[in-house]
Amino acid sequence: MSAAKRGWERRTVVIFQPHRYTRTRDLFKEFLTAFNQADVLFLTGIYAAGEDPIPGVKAEDLYEGIKGHGHKDVTLVPDKNQIVERVLPRLRSGDMVITLGAGDVWRVGEKLIERLKENERAEGA
Repeated sequence: MSAAKRGWERRTVVIFQPHRYTRTRDLFKEFLTAFNQADVLFLTGIYAAGEDPIPGVKAEDLYEGIKGHGHKDVTLVPDKNQIVERVLPRLRSGDMVITLGAGDVWRVGEKLIERLKENERAEGA
């Protein structure tokens, strides 16, 4: 996050998909402040990667913890299929969008680009 902020000096919109229940559990405390430099944070549900859910390890708890540690603009969107619809209205010209996670969150970036291009074409018509 530091490199992104310093290198591009843009408003950063981060879409984070926690990867695996065990990793979310083991890194929970680190995640609470890892996104403090993101201007806007969208948090998705946990990408299981074949793991069974672990009782007490939920994206909702991570959301509450990040918010409780002072992040001013964090949004939980448990269903990643709804991310694009939630992110688009929040984007501003010049924003840098970063997708983070070891699952399939990168597809959200592709879908955002597709939708932005569609919107540009519609506005030009």
